[in-house]
Amino acid sequence: VFDVAICGGGPAGLMLALELGKRNIKTVVLETRENIVPDSRFFLVHSSTMELLARNNTAEAYRQRGQPGHVRFGAT
Repeated sequence: VFDVAICGGGPAGLMLALELGKRNIKTVVLETRENIVPDSRFFLVHSSTMELLARNNTAEAYRQRGQPGHVRFGAT
């Protein structure tokens, strides 16, 4: 038995599952695809998303894999 069912295993669904799991909320992610999508389908990452990634210690890994941008996350 799960407390929450998340429809979609994309970035938002997986981030939500991670955040809920940290709070000991039993979560299941439902995804129709059997395989991982090999290419990215997003154009940019908003600062609020990078803040969530930073809290999970994954922001730098995303930044390194992305295309160079005009502003580096965390730059002043």
